[in-house]
Amino acid sequence: MDDLKKEIRLLTVSDLEEITGYSTCTVMKMMSQPDFPVIKIGKENQVLLESFKEYMSVRRDLRGG
Repeated sequence: MDDLKKEIRLLTVSDLEEITGYSTCTVMKMMSQPDFPVIKIGKENQVLLESFKEYMSVRRDLRGG
């Protein structure tokens, strides 16, 4: 029952830019990674706050090299 009381917080691209300091291009590239926990709502990509924290806890190289 406590899980139902948890607040669900969805982050938008602009939220991720503000939180990380990354550019729009970098955030969009990150969101296009196969392992990124993106949720598409209409035309907008969003991510659950908890899923984003978990994703960011692992070091990744987005340069593709």
